[in-house]
Amino acid sequence: MRQLMVMRHAKSSWADGTIADHERPLNERGRTAAAAMGRFMAERQLLPDRVLSSDSVRTRETVSLWAEAADWDGPIDFLPELYHADVTTLLQSASILPDTCLRPLVVAHNPGIAELISSASGTMVEVPTGTLAVLEAAF
Repeated sequence: MRQLMVMRHAKSSWADGTIADHERPLNERGRTAAAAMGRFMAERQLLPDRVLSSDSVRTRETVSLWAEAADWDGPIDFLPELYHADVTTLLQSASILPDTCLRPLVVAHNPGIAELISSASGTMVEVPTGTLAVLEAAF
């Protein structure tokens, strides 16, 4: 069965109010959390076939730190359309992947990630930064 893994980027920095939202980096807590999620997923054999990520600085950093900690070197696509994407766009990005991609990971932003997880679970859920959800046959 196909799985769709979705993750909200790790905690970003608000230290410099002059930086555009798209350019905000992770803060120290976010860098630590991204690496911890990589180790967590590797230990539990929850690694994806491919990563689709927003092209923002904080999602790029999240994916980079995650991949290093997970010792994962698979394909990564940084897609501008995933920056603050809605549920439809998040699902479409995964649905165009070949059927051989059984477990993609989409790394993006709220509110789209929270809305997707809430829709799939049938209940409203809060999705803090760094959260991972694994959805069965969601696309």
